[in-house]
Amino acid sequence: MVRIFLSLSLFALLMTAVTGAIGFALGDLKTEMVALRDAKQALVDVDKQRKTNPHDADLQVARNELASVVASLERVRTLSSVHRLIGVATALIIVFVNSVSVTYFIGTSRWIKEVCDTYPIGKQAILDSRQAKSASFAWSVVGIATALGMSALGAASDPSSGNLHTEQWVDWHLASALGGIVLLALAFYQQWSKIHANQQLIGRVLDDVRQVREERNLPVG
Repeated sequence: MVRIFLSLSLFALLMTAVTGAIGFALGDLKTEMVALRDAKQALVDVDKQRKTNPHDADLQVARNELASVVASLERVRTLSSVHRLIGVATALIIVFVNSVSVTYFIGTSRWIKEVCDTYPIGKQAILDSRQAKSASFAWSVVGIATALGMSALGAASDPSSGNLHTEQWVDWHLASALGGIVLLALAFYQQWSKIHANQQLIGRVLDDVRQVREERNLPVG
């Protein structure tokens, strides 16, 4: 389980890094979205000021400027779609990896309790397992919350959402991405260390059970 969780954690971090790299490839999205908004507003203002001439020069200039800005955003739109889809997949993977840790401790802590209740090997293993489970659960929540936070800020800064002033959330999304990958790495490491300690605890419980069964002349598998 230690190796499995480590592999899953590294894969989740790799996916997070790839998602972030695609996000950086979008360029200065905040500036581009401001330019698009200004071009749209300029077109609206000129359109309101014109009287009867639909071919007014200022109106045509505003239209050309808006078309130029929209054309420059085509590459950004493509990368943005890829970034969005991979981001959703990454968030699901992060939730899955943290859920694996939660499921592992639910199962193993129950097994340790049943073994300690069956064999006279003391109750300390139960307490140690509960402590490791509680600490790991806390970091699982941190990992899941980090993924949800990055996703929420990404959605808030997505210009295709149709929301106004999405450019105001770009810097927040960038900060959450940079801090999030560090926090995820820490959360995964803490969970991995607790899983490693719990595996060693299971080994000691098995040794104690083997000793008890040998003393009672019972079969030892």
